[in-house]
Amino acid sequence: MMAKMPATGPAQQSSKWEGGQPMRRLEVLQKAIKVFYERGYRDATINQLAAEMGFSKAAFYHYVRSKQDLLYIIFDSVMDLLQDTVKGIMHSEASPERKLRQIVTNYVAMIVEYREMLEIYFTEKTELSREQQNAITLREREFMHVIRDVYQEGVAAGLFVELHPSVVTNIILGMCGWIYRWYDPEGVVPANQLPNMVLHILTRGIESPRSEVPFTLVEEGNL
Repeated sequence: MMAKMPATGPAQQSSKWEGGQPMRRLEVLQKAIKVFYERGYRDATINQLAAEMGFSKAAFYHYVRSKQDLLYIIFDSVMDLLQDTVKGIMHSEASPERKLRQIVTNYVAMIVEYREMLEIYFTEKTELSREQQNAITLREREFMHVIRDVYQEGVAAGLFVELHPSVVTNIILGMCGWIYRWYDPEGVVPANQLPNMVLHILTRGIESPRSEVPFTLVEEGNL
């Protein structure tokens, strides 16, 4: 199955591309995702990538300088998608609750739709050069800061309980980020229901209102 990618976007304009038209770059990117997902980055060869793309090894280098640069373009594409999940939300007039719900909904939907690419993103980062890793880490921090800022805005408004903002941010990202490992779109939970389940657990937990054990924060040392 062809890996999904947006029809257009900044990824097709990445400085790591050597040549080729944007739509042809998109096709190359889709085929690269398929090969890396099925074989793993280390086991995938230039010959295999070129064969999947339908052109010679020499033609491969018309598009990118190396297999590593192609991997970086995939990572850059993921960051473009993450940026899209929060676009316009931070500075909207919506309440912090609605902002957080929209971010989580968008993020979960993105992971489900592009799970092959997300698996590459979550497992192959160490294959990038140090410079490339640093560039991706900077973009990841920007995304994390948006979530943290929305949470802190909600705390200030009395809508969220006050906990360590970085811990809350990482818990949210961890809950959502692990979905690519276990979610089966043909399983018992339809894709359009999954964001609501994640939101319910995140904001309301799993205890019933009839629970006989009142919730209290555990004191340090009594875990």
